[in-house]
Amino acid sequence: MRDSLIQALQLVLRDANARPEHNTDETKPVDVRVEWFASGAAALIEVKWLGRSTARSRNPTPQPTYTEYGPPRAQEGADQLADYLDREVRHTASTATRGYLVVFDARRRNVQGAADPLVEADAMHFANDVLHYDPDHAQSRDDFAQPVRFFLNPRQSNFATV
Repeated sequence: MRDSLIQALQLVLRDANARPEHNTDETKPVDVRVEWFASGAAALIEVKWLGRSTARSRNPTPQPTYTEYGPPRAQEGADQLADYLDREVRHTASTATRGYLVVFDARRRNVQGAADPLVEADAMHFANDVLHYDPDHAQSRDDFAQPVRFFLNPRQSNFATV
């Protein structure tokens, strides 16, 4: 998802450079950094996804394992981004930097496994969900943009036939 976002930014932005995994200091990499040439402006973009996916287990088991992220993951991303912005100010005060949190939401209700057929109501259950942030960095900081959430629609072909 991050790589697709970088590719899209590179296609649509003029006079800018978008690159992945930029260190804000010696140890903390933000997902994407965009710099506009000769302007002193930059953007830090943190990408998070919500949902459930198959995970590779270090110790293979007969049962598949899953990674599952819910709304707390979005808050974690917001807090990370606020920290990155604070670190960026300490290290590059001459650049006007703005932070953006991008959340890709692929949550589905009542799904146990990766091959489960989806009931349309369960697949679309979170389509209009509103994520709440506490603290809400976009309200308390002028360098933190309102988070952007993209709901990832499932393929119609994955819906269960009744």
